[in-house]
Amino acid sequence: MIDVKIEKQIVTGMIMSTEFLEGIVPIFREQLQAPATNKVATWCATYFKQYGQAPKRHIKDIFKQHSKSLPDEDKFLIEEFLDRLSKKFKVSKSFNATYILDIAEEYLRAIALEELHNRLGTAIDNGAVTKGENIIKKFERAARPETKGIDPFSNEAILKAFDDDAGDKLFRFPGVLGDTVGDFEREYLAAFFGIRGTGKTWWLLWTGLLAVFHGYNVVFVSLEMSEKQIVKRIHQYLNAKPTNKPKGRTEIPEFCDEEDEDGEVTTVFKKQRRKQLTMRTAMSKMVDIDESSLIKANF
Repeated sequence: MIDVKIEKQIVTGMIMSTEFLEGIVPIFREQLQAPATNKVATWCATYFKQYGQAPKRHIKDIFKQHSKSLPDEDKFLIEEFLDRLSKKFKVSKSFNATYILDIAEEYLRAIALEELHNRLGTAIDNGAVTKGENIIKKFERAARPETKGIDPFSNEAILKAFDDDAGDKLFRFPGVLGDTVGDFEREYLAAFFGIRGTGKTWWLLWTGLLAVFHGYNVVFVSLEMSEKQIVKRIHQYLNAKPTNKPKGRTEIPEFCDEEDEDGEVTTVFKKQRRKQLTMRTAMSKMVDIDESSLIKANF
């Protein structure tokens, strides 16, 4: 499938318009069907990647650099095309880049589909089923990247910014933490930072579960944990029970409280959870502690 008219429009845009190159280069794969137009388009794309603009009159210099390596037929066609283009733009320098971009994108997509059809047909004819599936899997639709922007001074943008944002608020952490951090809102980006082993994944998972409990759809992606580990962590949280059994005897922290004359509560001791001292050793160490040196806290 060769449409000479469209291919000439594409090459014209790539020679004359930087705007056109910005839109076409991301989807151009050197797949124009006519060898002459494909060569010129490739030169323009290379020039744009290096200099960030359309070659315009420099295309003749580029042609001279490559002319010695071109077949006579291609050399004649390219030279004739460039001469016509030069005369045309002496009369009119207008070029509707947006319109031609739409035409070019559809044309390149059609070429890509035709190439896919041919390769897939060959694989099927040869009985290469797996190869055919891989061809489909690797196929990428050619589409121009879209950049969405706003005018912050337009009436629409201003009204939208100061409109009631109650619908943007999703959920928050419970208690004082929620009051401190505030609400999670639509389009927010939140991150947890910390050194290894400080519970970042737990915080992320907990945040996701809070969103689930509020009725929102959540996608949790982990690059360091298996499916089994993630499911296990979810149920550890839901049941408030760790799966790993602690080694040795587990002692629950205890507080012995004494009230002094001022009505304050004095913390006497707290057992350590790891490397526990025996009760006898702990008590013997506390015998000589002066009450005045104990930490006091109001409860």
